[in-house]
Amino acid sequence: MGMKHYWINIDRSQDRRAFMEEQFKNNSLDNVRVSAITPQDFDEVLEDKRPLTCKHPGCVRCEYEYACISSHIKAMIEGLKDESNDWFVVMEDDIVIPFDIDYNKMIGELLKEAPTAQLVQLLILYGQTVKALYNLSITQNMPFIKWQYLLPSTGMYIISREGAEILVGKYFKNNKYDFTTCEYQVVADVALYSSINSYATTFPFAYPNIDLVSEIHPEHYEAHKETYLDIREVIDVARQRSIPFTAP
Repeated sequence: MGMKHYWINIDRSQDRRAFMEEQFKNNSLDNVRVSAITPQDFDEVLEDKRPLTCKHPGCVRCEYEYACISSHIKAMIEGLKDESNDWFVVMEDDIVIPFDIDYNKMIGELLKEAPTAQLVQLLILYGQTVKALYNLSITQNMPFIKWQYLLPSTGMYIISREGAEILVGKYFKNNKYDFTTCEYQVVADVALYSSINSYATTFPFAYPNIDLVSEIHPEHYEAHKETYLDIREVIDVARQRSIPFTAP
């Protein structure tokens, strides 16, 4: 409903691009493709010097984490170019949107509960958490919770203009992505959500297309598949009742 979707896609990932373009076309959603930053671009666009460490315990794919978070900042820069964007969606290129989401209603409700909210995460990639949060949404009628460490995934979120301006100001300086002063782990969900006033929906409004194996963490495939199945289970149960913030 009248909100722009900025989606991040590596130029060489043609299958993901085709999947997203088809999805947006079928659902008549306003969208802008954002060409992803990759480690090959770092010499030109990244202030941080190698060897890079994202500070996430045991991570050996830090370069990809830096590329991912830089791409999200790039998407926000794009979103800020459109002055009509009070809020906009940022998403990755393997995300399925199975509903006609009423974004205006969702944001209206969020701001009633949390007037200073600047971001709301629509997808949490951890199955047990998804189930627990759905239970919370039903039993306590809580559509949102404050984001906390670690509700993982930057697969899909809505960000306010104010929130995007803060993040771009903090992590893009002198025409370079710059995480040298980042006090958090330099992974997209942790750093972005911790840096502004972030919330999460207790209902999963999207899920990953598991046929498109993660380009950053292919080793997470089995975990992502389990989460996908858990999310689908929650959605199937919810369809018997009602799904919040969606057109009938």
